[in-house]
Amino acid sequence: MHQIATSALPAFGLEGSVLTGIQHLVNSSFRVQHRQGDWYLRLYHPHRYDRNSVEAELVWLDVLARAGLPVPNPHTTLDGAYVWQTTSSSGRPYLVSLTAWIEGVVLPGAERAAQHYVAVGALLAQLHDYATQWQPPIGFQRPRCDAAGIYGPLGVMGRTVEVAWQNVTPEVRADLEVARDRLLQAERAIGQTAHCYGLIHGDPSFGNLLFCEAAPALIDFDDCGFGFYSYDLAVVLAGAWGKANYHETRQALLAGYEAIRPLETSERVAIPAMMAARAASLIFWAAAQDAAHPWIAGQHERLVAYLK
Repeated sequence: MHQIATSALPAFGLEGSVLTGIQHLVNSSFRVQHRQGDWYLRLYHPHRYDRNSVEAELVWLDVLARAGLPVPNPHTTLDGAYVWQTTSSSGRPYLVSLTAWIEGVVLPGAERAAQHYVAVGALLAQLHDYATQWQPPIGFQRPRCDAAGIYGPLGVMGRTVEVAWQNVTPEVRADLEVARDRLLQAERAIGQTAHCYGLIHGDPSFGNLLFCEAAPALIDFDDCGFGFYSYDLAVVLAGAWGKANYHETRQALLAGYEAIRPLETSERVAIPAMMAARAASLIFWAAAQDAAHPWIAGQHERLVAYLK
């Protein structure tokens, strides 16, 4: 992967950079250090993404960065393109993007305080507020992060849901169906209005939040798509679930959000169903890889608990 990433650097005018691997999961990511500055380079999984989808992600990031939101600003190629395509030695194509490097730290769970959740809530409210005002260009293509997307043929994680259904036990399958029904009920109650539904981050967990003192920046828009705004809040709360201070955390997150963007009652009521939807998406992702994946049992336990 290092060799593939290196081959893309000239397209961005960054020959001679120092390239350091960061993470190799669904995608591969690297820190690029150059005399012009530091950048974040991503190699997209070749079977999950197409060029239109990746370009849409970067268009959205560019718009948000220009609006002053703390998100990574895309760096285009010398030809002005958001995305570069390169190939491995075996001929496999890879899409490459480059964004500004954002300084900050991922807060460990023990260091997350109410003030951090207030700040995250406010940042998500700003993101959603801007999403309601922005009109995507013709051809803008991102997945859906709602029931149709999560339970659809590919799911929000880019793995076939059909394979996942086959790899889970009858008990897990039954609970996934219950969660789907609850999610559909919640979505009908909210209604697909401009105030409640639009472009969301899709995975604003604390692993995708970098803090500089108490101020967060939102990174990794890989899962961004069209969904209910309350789903982003549910993802944050799913990460805090089970902690002794969960209720205080929930209050802090929603207080930060509603100081900017008040929630409808139906959106608040829907949060547990959205949390279960988050668990379902992770189960589908894990089960599509391996029927014995350790995430399945843990997320199933959470899914059931969210719906009680």
